[in-house]
Amino acid sequence: MKKSLKIILHRKAAKELNSLNSIIKGRIAKAIEEMKTDPFAGDVKPLKGLKGVFRRRVG
Repeated sequence: MKKSLKIILHRKAAKELNSLNSIIKGRIAKAIEEMKTDPFAGDVKPLKGLKGVFRRRVG
């Protein structure tokens, strides 16, 4: 059984995301979709000081 992933965008991150151009928004949306099948593919690292919290860089 696969463990489900919960993706949470901070309010400020969501606001920033909405202000980006459509090309960059598309890249981020694609990365989030990819995380549904493999959450740790790509540039994923744990955040220091926060257990079980990770960040993924989309460039």
